[in-house]
Formats: sequence, C-alpha cells, structure tokens
Amino acid sequence: EVVDMTAKQGLLLPPWEEVEERMRAVENPRDAALLWLLRNGLRCSEAIGLRTSHLFRDNGNVVARVRGKGDKTRDVPLFKATATAVWLAVEQDKWPLTADRHVLTSEKAPALSRKQAYNIVNRHTGLHPHTLRHIYATELVNQGVNLPVVKELLGHASINTTMKYYHVTRGQLVEATNGAGL
Repeated sequence: EVVDMTAKQGLLLPPWEEVEERMRAVENPRDAALLWLLRNGLRCSEAIGLRTSHLFRDNGNVVARVRGKGDKTRDVPLFKATATAVWLAVEQDKWPLTADRHVLTSEKAPALSRKQAYNIVNRHTGLHPHTLRHIYATELVNQGVNLPVVKELLGHASINTTMKYYHVTRGQLVEATNGAGL
C-alpha cells in the first residue's frame, strides 16, 4: 500500500513485492548477492567493498561488518535470503576463496566496480542501486521500527538524515483523527 517518495529524486518507490519478484528471478549468483545486499540496506560502496572476513555469525544470524561513510564501521544483520545469496556467490565464484577476498567479484578483477554494480542493478530491476536502500528504510519506518534503530541500521550520522524516510500518509492522519475520540 505504501509507496513513498525518495528525498533526492522525487520519484515514487516501486512496491517491494514487485522488486522482490524481479530479484528472485536473477540466476547469476553474484548479481543476486549484490541486489540482496543493497535490499538489506547497504550502500553500493559498502556492498562492493564487502569481504569474506567481514561476515560472521551472531546468535545464529549472519552479520556483515561494513565500513561506511566517514570510515565508520557498523554491523548489519542480513536477511536469510541475503545470506544465502552471498554464500552462493562466494561458492560459485572463479576467484580463490581466501579469508579476505571480496564477496562480489567480476570476470576480470577480484572486485566489482561501482559502474558494474550500477549496470547489474539497473539491468535486473530498472532501478538505481540506492533505491533498494530507500525501499529497505521506508519499509522499516512503515513497519513501526523506531527511527534511532533505522538510523543505526543505515549508518547515518544524524537522525535528520533518517527522517527523510518518514512520510506521514493521509491514512495515518485519518486514523489519528478518528482515534482521538473528539
């Protein structure tokens, strides 16, 4: 139901179900891993910079330790679909599995470039890589996750940056008015 505006582009976000359907149809393990990492809230630079040594288990969950803006590190719990896609990409890659290799590689280099990442995302979804992050953040907010938690998951320095994902809908206004009992 909720289709929100991205702050910078002023474009409507596509419904998650539509994007998920496209993502699940991706057969290339590396491409799928990239899409799921972005869908899990990582910035493009964080996804292409992710190394095998940055992945660990915490209480049964797979977590990615990513280095974001300002060289700040944060731990991002991965969806099961993301973790599965990442492991498949690493397993089926031609580059040797070492403790510190990149998770996302290209045919000719042991790391995926930003341009290659953009082309992969656009080819499979028709979206910009950052839009998948917007969808993730908007869904968290719409599900009632507290903004400080969303801020931490996204690695924002300021809650003001996170606020751009909070949009009051007409339905919320009507619900609040009706619920006031006045």
